[in-house]
Amino acid sequence: MNLTQKKEQEQRLRLLFYRTEMIVVPAWERVFQQRLNFAHLPDHTKWALSVLLVWSQRYKISVWEILDILHSRYKKFWKTPKDGFSLGISAPTLVGNRSQEILEEEILRLYPNGENVRCWASQRQIQLLGGYPRLVATDDIFSYSRRYEHMIRQWRRQRTPRPSFTRRRYRDNPWAP
Repeated sequence: MNLTQKKEQEQRLRLLFYRTEMIVVPAWERVFQQRLNFAHLPDHTKWALSVLLVWSQRYKISVWEILDILHSRYKKFWKTPKDGFSLGISAPTLVGNRSQEILEEEILRLYPNGENVRCWASQRQIQLLGGYPRLVATDDIFSYSRRYEHMIRQWRRQRTPRPSFTRRRYRDNPWAP
C-alpha cells in the first residue's frame, strides 16, 4: 500500500467517524440524557458505534431506538460514566452477535407486520420527492379550498414517481416492492 492509498484510507476512516459522531451522539444524549465525548473514545469503540449505523439502515429504525432497546435489555450491566469518556458498557457487548439477536427479536415484537419498513419507505419517498406542499393563508374558505386543491393536484403531478423508479433495483429503493 503506497502513501496515497494510505491517506485515502485515513480520510475515509475520518469521514466514517464524523458521520458516526453526527448520528450517534444526539441519539446517545436522547436516550441517556448525558453527553458522550466522542473525540476521546478509542478508535475501536468508534468502529463499534459505526455498526449502529449499519443496523439502522438494515432494520430501518433510528439509532436512538436501537440504543433504547439495547439499554433496556442490558440495564443490569450498564454503568453510568460520569465523565462522558466511556460508554458504560463494553463496545463488543453493545454491538456483538447477541446484541444483534436481541435487536432482531425486539423489532419483530415491536413491529410484527414490518411497519418500520413501510414507515421508512414512505418517509424516504417524501424526502426524495421534496416534502409536502406548503399552505398559504387566504381570506375566505372558498378560495382557500380551491387553492389548496389546485396545489395538491399540481404537487401530485410533479411528484408522482415515474414507473421507471420501481423498475430500478438498487439498495434501499423505497419504491421497490
